[in-house]
Amino acid sequence: MPQRAIRFTWRPRGFLFAAAAEELIEAAVRDLGLGDRVARVHVAVAARPQGESARVEWGGRSRLRVTLRLDAGNFLTPAGRRAGPARGGLAGVPPRRLSRRTLAATLYHELGHVADDVLLGVHPAGVTGRRRPAFNEAWNVWLDGRLARRGRPGVPRAERWRHFLSTFPPPPGAGPGAGDRRREFAALWRAGRLSRAELEAAARRLDA
Repeated sequence: MPQRAIRFTWRPRGFLFAAAAEELIEAAVRDLGLGDRVARVHVAVAARPQGESARVEWGGRSRLRVTLRLDAGNFLTPAGRRAGPARGGLAGVPPRRLSRRTLAATLYHELGHVADDVLLGVHPAGVTGRRRPAFNEAWNVWLDGRLARRGRPGVPRAERWRHFLSTFPPPPGAGPGAGDRRREFAALWRAGRLSRAELEAAARRLDA
């Protein structure tokens, strides 16, 4: 059965890279096993050419509504990120500055969270506010490790390690990249199937 078309909406309307992004989103949705599950995708782009913030929200069960909130930097080559502010923002960035590789990595990571919820039952609902950042980072490491093993776009290991240390700095006097932190990171990166309870346990250990 052919996949049903995804309905896209954009803010701002007429975004320069919308057509290329929709192609990449559809490919990631299929590859991540969501297939017919995604009905609508709304993409809200913040006009921050040098920004890297990305966030996904989703709702519904049989037919999902997904919202991607992305800084414009997720779409751009390094040269495009530099050119944006100099040219007065996104309006001055030429189409050749689109980085499909950078955008694909962002999309696979964000949509991977949706796939984990739908297919594996892993989601942050009910995780307390204080524990939420720890849970999210443990989940991020596990997700990016699986994408890397499959040869899919995602956050590279070195970059993920930097985020991990920012969320879970080693105890005072332990030195940068202390052994316990490296072991926890490596275990999450290499893990195959984890449950939500196992991710919560890892987050508690790291955030203790």
